[in-house]
Amino acid sequence: MKTRIILENGMELEGTSVGEINDTFCELVFDTSMAGYEEVLTNAKYKNRGVVMTYPTIGNYGITDDCKNSNVELNCLIVNEFAREGSNFRKKQDIIPYLKEKKVAAVYGVDTRMLTKIIRDNKKVYGLITNNEYSIKEGLEKIDEYRMEVILQKCLETVK
Repeated sequence: MKTRIILENGMELEGTSVGEINDTFCELVFDTSMAGYEEVLTNAKYKNRGVVMTYPTIGNYGITDDCKNSNVELNCLIVNEFAREGSNFRKKQDIIPYLKEKKVAAVYGVDTRMLTKIIRDNKKVYGLITNNEYSIKEGLEKIDEYRMEVILQKCLETVK
């Protein structure tokens, strides 16, 4: 299914979603790992973030038992291409069924190099990943609402 990524700077990217994506809001970050995508999926530092993988193909070895944490922490995974089938003899599952099972918003077919440069140059980029037909203006309003929620939550955590 075609999916749109609307960035807070008004830019729009298209990709194809894995599974069903409603509106997913997140701060976008990038990861340059060539291997270790299982650790990226479960790393607490990516909690509530959208991770853009710079390596061109993700899922080459499938999902194994190497991860110590079974909770997927990130909100969204954005890649150039998913390997359709993992090739590791210890593979328990391929990455696409795993992402669907964990209900992770995932998008492929995106120019991840360009998106990484945008993130790198702007330091902090919020985005909306959606299958809905929002105008750019509507998407930006929704991103602003999300950003305000994040700021409010951080303020409340500071007060505790």
